[in-house]
Amino acid sequence: MAPRLAFIGMGLMGQGITKNLVEKGEFEKPLILYNRTRSRAEEQSARIGHSIVSSSLSEVVSKADIIWSCIQNEEAVTEMFKSLSSFDIRGKLFVESSTIPAETADSLSKQILDAGAEFVSMPVFGEPSLAYAGNLVCVPAGPRESVARIKPYLVGVVAKAIIDLSGESPGKAALLKMIGNVLIVSTMETVAEPMVETSKAIDLSSKVLELAASVGVPLKGYEVGIEHMVAARDYAGPKADILSIYGAVRMESNLKFQNSDEK
Repeated sequence: MAPRLAFIGMGLMGQGITKNLVEKGEFEKPLILYNRTRSRAEEQSARIGHSIVSSSLSEVVSKADIIWSCIQNEEAVTEMFKSLSSFDIRGKLFVESSTIPAETADSLSKQILDAGAEFVSMPVFGEPSLAYAGNLVCVPAGPRESVARIKPYLVGVVAKAIIDLSGESPGKAALLKMIGNVLIVSTMETVAEPMVETSKAIDLSSKVLELAASVGVPLKGYEVGIEHMVAARDYAGPKADILSIYGAVRMESNLKFQNSDEK
């Protein structure tokens, strides 16, 4: 008999994940939804169909074989698992996708294993639009047999790929997620700072060119770049940035400014 799934947490990530579970998971029985604010689960159930709303965590535990959660913060996660552990959870599989510290993931794992259940830490990479599109990257960690139970609902259902940490401690997945977040934020900052400077480049360009001319140094590439930035600013207005140079070059080739416009 196919396992019965429940999903806890109807935030934007939870909404995207449950949408794809219903559409692609091929469930025999309706997906069970739970959210602390019941109305959000009811609204999601109405949107996605083939799902029911559970009124309590105890009901979730009694009806589901696999209980997947993705909720707001570490405190809420800890509180939820404290409640879940008070029920008879023997034989159940808990899959936790919230962003939590490695030590918390390992602590929750011990708590659940001691109660006779299974635990997989499975943070995901991707923001809500990727969750809706089924293009997340999932990072499951925990006992191999436990990870194997959730794998059928990952690639091709909610994810485009997984980073498989089967056999590793749950905290390893949580740590990888934290490291990934640091790299993402650092990269965004690295790109953002020069882009802000570039927004001033058009105003400063005449001074740069005057300085170059005064010492007899031609800056042909810079001149062309400034021309393209001016063209991009004329087309896109104040939203134009350094990446908009690409759009200006496209227009010179009789293409549309944004390649996303082409079908």
